Amino acid sequence: MHPAIFVVFLGLGISLVSWIWFRHPGQRFWFAGPVWQASKYLNPTGAKLWVAGTIVSMAGVFWLVGSSLAG
Repeated sequence: MHPAIFVVFLGLGISLVSWIWFRHPGQRFWFAGPVWQASKYLNPTGAKLWVAGTIVSMAGVFWLVGSSLAG
């Protein structure tokens, strides 16, 4: 298994942690929308974790795609 897949899962795990433990009370579990609206649904720490998890996941995807295109 390519190491980039682990990076993608790590980023998804970070995002999941932000939604499990850092939501505002009464908010639904998952929000799909622009990053700049994260503070409406998450605490400041959760918003930072969500952004960090998204960046880590995207880095893993780019690494995986780049390595598969390079051969």
